[in-house]
Amino acid sequence: MFCICQRIGGGCALSGLSRVAVTLGMLVVMLFPVVSNASQKLTCSKKTLCIETVKNKGAVVFYATNKQAYDVSFTIYVDSKNMESSMSLPATFILERRERRQLFTLRFDDKPWNYNYHFEWARGRMGVVHNDNYVYNLPYTNVRPYRVTQSCNGTFTHNGKAQYAVDFKMPEGTPVLAAREGLVVRTKADSSRGGNSKEYISDGNFVLIEHDDGTIAEYAHLRQNGVSVRTGQRVNRADVIGYSGNTGYSRGPHLHFVVQSTPDGKTTVSHPTRFSTHIGIVKCPPRNTYLLPDLL
Repeated sequence: MFCICQRIGGGCALSGLSRVAVTLGMLVVMLFPVVSNASQKLTCSKKTLCIETVKNKGAVVFYATNKQAYDVSFTIYVDSKNMESSMSLPATFILERRERRQLFTLRFDDKPWNYNYHFEWARGRMGVVHNDNYVYNLPYTNVRPYRVTQSCNGTFTHNGKAQYAVDFKMPEGTPVLAAREGLVVRTKADSSRGGNSKEYISDGNFVLIEHDDGTIAEYAHLRQNGVSVRTGQRVNRADVIGYSGNTGYSRGPHLHFVVQSTPDGKTTVSHPTRFSTHIGIVKCPPRNTYLLPDLL
């Protein structure tokens, strides 16, 4: 996620400007008018990371707030005129869950001053190392096998941060199990919207579970009201966490499973997962393979 903000001060007020916000995919650009007596501004991205600037006498103080129950890593960049920073910039930070922290200060005197900043962030604590030896359960019961409809490097949507995701075709309402034990750090269950269009990309219901190595698993496209766990709850492997559906950017009822982390606080990567199945341990199962869990 990438955000840009601009501030101008030092008596250079520009009247008649309106606030402008433009969203271009994952790019959010926000321009603010100059208000000479404005002392506090807040910019939030995706209901997760908020950057707050507070203007005191001779200084602008930057604060950051993580609004989620998982850690957030981010880098902030500042370009300023006639201002001095209290620390070297750009700077990278890690905010723990629900943490608010003072970051740095830009000091100014009676000369006209201005600054703009942007920040990039990613979910999770940067630099964590996935345990590649861990063997995951398949995220469903062993009542019947389900077909892999898209696997690693799938041509439809499994690229970039979803490179090593696996999709399992299953009827709506199929119980979804935790493939690995961990802490539930976010859920969404209120959406009824879904379809084969990117306009639905933010409408998918999901459960996020953080593992003991710091990686986070996403179980996505759950049905409306199809989440059976809550944020802050610890789950064991094979616990029921929800019910499959067809919400979000989806071509049909299925479960999307992926394990992710951030290497640098800017980008998100996924990890190949090894599943325990009736035919042995399988990594990146081929498309159209039917798999039955061998529950550990």
